[in-house]
Amino acid sequence: MKRYCSSDPRERPFIVAIDGLGGAGKTTFVKELVSMLENACTIHVLHIDDYIVESEKRYNTGYEEWYEYYYLQWDIAYIKYCFSKIHKDYQELTLPFYNRETNTIINKQRVFPPNSILLIDHYID
Repeated sequence: MKRYCSSDPRERPFIVAIDGLGGAGKTTFVKELVSMLENACTIHVLHIDDYIVESEKRYNTGYEEWYEYYYLQWDIAYIKYCFSKIHKDYQELTLPFYNRETNTIINKQRVFPPNSILLIDHYID
């Protein structure tokens, strides 16, 4: 919070990424952090697993399962592109969210005001 408050004037969202191994408590930490900060500032949370690609692009590809999981699960190049746009003060982006029920990608418009905090969380439902 100290670093966020000292970054005035805010030209872009303050970006914080939470990463770690499965079961490490990332999602719990993010939920607690949001509840602590939500009255002090605007917070947006992006869950990396919302960017999983369609199942046919990540399963039965001919690669070993570990490779499919670590290298084909997400469109890393596009995720980096989107996050670099946010970092460069693009306040409104169209992001490709994965719909688990239909195994399709749905484009959704998101707005990230410059005075907000963007938490990036890797989690699994």
